[in-house]
Amino acid sequence: MAMGAMILTAFFWAFIEILGGLIPNGYSPDQTAWLHYLVYLLFMMVAFGPRQGKTLVRTGCIGLQVSRALLMLGMPLCFIWGAVLLPMQIVWLVSWSSVMMSLALSGVLLHERVAPGLWIAAASGWVRIWIMSGTDLPPKIKRRRSAS
Repeated sequence: MAMGAMILTAFFWAFIEILGGLIPNGYSPDQTAWLHYLVYLLFMMVAFGPRQGKTLVRTGCIGLQVSRALLMLGMPLCFIWGAVLLPMQIVWLVSWSSVMMSLALSGVLLHERVAPGLWIAAASGWVRIWIMSGTDLPPKIKRRRSAS
């Protein structure tokens, strides 16, 4: 069952990427991001609204819910802005570094112990993305010698 769910996830991810390439040029990436979240909202209302009613939108921690939603909205918008301003290889490298940041922040903020195997898997995945991107190694910083 779990493998089937993972295969479906990969299929849907690839399908979404293909659909993104079919969007006509007249639409801005901002419009695409807004529509993306509108579809999520409508799906939640149709799929879970009839069964859960007001409990679907009622919360005891509105500040955390709103800030999380704003961060989830900011993520694709910042990705789009970065893609406009930077080469795509750099954008993908920074985007995939979020896995390492999530592991680090889970230790710092949530006081969770991250297994060494997870660090190795995340680091090796990031290195593979870096190799596939074709981005050069950063140049070494030359030390200035003192004039003494």
